Amino acid sequence: MGRRARNLISLGGSPVHPLQVSNIEDLSMNRTRRFLSMLRYVSALAALLGLTLAASAAFAGVRIYVDKDGVGGAPNDSRDRTTASNPATPVATIERGMTLAIAGDTVLVRAATFVRTSTLGIGKGGIVIKAYPGELAKLDFTGQTSGNGINFGADGVTLEGFEITNAAEEGVSTWFTKNNTIRKCHIHHCGLTSGQLAGKYQNGIAAYGQYITIEQNLIHDTGSHNVYVYGDHITIRNNVIYRTIGTLDHGYYGLQIGTPGAACTNITVAHNVFAESINRSSIVFYANNAVVSNVAIVNNIMIKNPYSPVYVYDDIGSTFTNIQIKNNVFSENGSGNCVYFTSGKGCTTPPGSFSVSGNLAFSNASLIGFRNLANHDYFPVVGSSLLDRGLAGYATNDFTGTPRPQGTSADIGPFEAIGGGGVDAIRPAAIGDLN
Repeated sequence: MGRRARNLISLGGSPVHPLQVSNIEDLSMNRTRRFLSMLRYVSALAALLGLTLAASAAFAGVRIYVDKDGVGGAPNDSRDRTTASNPATPVATIERGMTLAIAGDTVLVRAATFVRTSTLGIGKGGIVIKAYPGELAKLDFTGQTSGNGINFGADGVTLEGFEITNAAEEGVSTWFTKNNTIRKCHIHHCGLTSGQLAGKYQNGIAAYGQYITIEQNLIHDTGSHNVYVYGDHITIRNNVIYRTIGTLDHGYYGLQIGTPGAACTNITVAHNVFAESINRSSIVFYANNAVVSNVAIVNNIMIKNPYSPVYVYDDIGSTFTNIQIKNNVFSENGSGNCVYFTSGKGCTTPPGSFSVSGNLAFSNASLIGFRNLANHDYFPVVGSSLLDRGLAGYATNDFTGTPRPQGTSADIGPFEAIGGGGVDAIRPAAIGDLN
């Protein structure tokens, strides 16, 4: 009888047949083999996981430097991704940077002016294209006779920190894309081609798609609307937007929401300035024969327009549901500081699908309390009517990145005054400080 059987008997166990001893020993050996096999499997898996993590670290989240003027190093477009991830060995063009980038990468553009005659197309998704913080990266489309400045042709892209000017048609266009962001850009004097291009879109930003964010931009002097959007889940917040200067016989608005025949849903317009349309309003709803639903226009400043601040075409077959226009500031609007409905030909009682409340009207914009209205500096001074008057929950920071709220409530408009000593103090930052 084997030793293990004898031990079982001596410990008071029942006698074990020799065949059972053999089975016990075989079972023990089988367990040992399985355990060793499992150890080998776990080791192999750990090694594979280690390689995978190492590969991920090596091939994702890289900064690729574009340095046309050699601020940090002499550029060369023949370089590969690894080499271009060193600021001392950059590439020369944004196109080359995008070619090298993979999802998760940032194409970081050093100070330079890129004079272009053709559109910059973004055809790769999941990347960030960003001006180097504190430096001016300018895209000047002076030589362009037709076409947009920048076209988004991919999803999951962030464009941040650029000056974009003189595009023949739209400054930035993201058509039928999703999960894209346009942030901290200065977009101006676009769509002003000599004589303008009949029948062409000439907006500062055009966003048609899903989950698009337009935030912390300075947009002004455009040949058509400053911003034009339709689609689903589009957010426009903390922007300074003023002056349309189109010359053709069209309506030019700070923001158009909607387009004929296409649904426009889940739109948030919060904490912006919309000012100085050449011939219309700050915001227009124009979506004939289309559904417009779940739109919030909240905590904005709308001033100095020939028409009413918000103009609603509600007699052209549109179906409106849950439209909120609340806690905005209106001033110096030619047709009245109110929401205009075409069905009633005036600022009539809103239809049941609209909730209009808490909006403040001032006969003169100088009474609101801006730092320098003549120079389009809309920062609130101490005692401004904008302070602590906003509805909560529409932005966690402001145009410059200051957290909201600083006081008891968020401030109306794109700027949040910093609280201190029980009163609101004014942050010494210019509106052009985009980085």
